[in-house]
Amino acid sequence: MEFEDSNIQGFERERTKTHVLIVEDNAEMQMFIKGIIEKLRPNMVIDFVNDGLSAVDYLTVKVPDLVITDLLMPGLNGLELMGRVQEAYGMRHVRFILVTGGLSIVGNVTENEIYSKYCCRVIRKPFRASVLRSEVDSLLKEVEDARANQSDI
Repeated sequence: MEFEDSNIQGFERERTKTHVLIVEDNAEMQMFIKGIIEKLRPNMVIDFVNDGLSAVDYLTVKVPDLVITDLLMPGLNGLELMGRVQEAYGMRHVRFILVTGGLSIVGNVTENEIYSKYCCRVIRKPFRASVLRSEVDSLLKEVEDARANQSDI
């Protein structure tokens, strides 16, 4: 894991910064996603974990504005991660982008059901950088607008 869990107070001081967590078991894809989104916001904090279980551990210490997660990962898949974060931990304000290898149905769940249940965006691999950049920018604007309106996020 590439995050420091020893400085929670420092993280609280950084809450005005945009914070993105990338949950991806492929290091090349992690760097690819980072390269696409890192210039969207100045001082954006981008952290990485390699699987869903590590993401759960991470989320006990830090709460990002956005999680970009792969669907198929060892331990805990992207759907299970979203369910645990949003339902079990009560973090419904965390936005998600689910990246999938082009499956239109995940188990018995369709993309429309994923969107309605988790309010996330689904992006199919292979994807264009402009698509990911646009989705990330849109979700981060939602976060910024909610902060500006002093909403509960």
